[in-house]
Amino acid sequence: MEWIEKLDEPTKESLKTQINITHNYEEALRSAKDPLVAQLWLAVANLSRQIKDIKSKLDYLERALQESHKEKMKTTSKEEAKEIKEYMKKIMKGKKK
Repeated sequence: MEWIEKLDEPTKESLKTQINITHNYEEALRSAKDPLVAQLWLAVANLSRQIKDIKSKLDYLERALQESHKEKMKTTSKEEAKEIKEYMKKIMKGKKK
């Protein structure tokens, strides 16, 4: 696999991780008509599952942040409240201060 050696180290490590995970499904892969294609689809499915898990955790953290924001707004001055609202808008849009 010469082409793998041309990858940067983080990409190489990510690829090795996905390959190793697909080996957990060796029996299913061997029963596939084209095991190499099945291995690719299995890696895609694994990445999709990881993204779904991360999204779920992010959604939870966003809700917690919003609840915290609501509580904080009850005890702040109008000026502080305005500043907090602006920060919250930026945070929810994924922007930095």
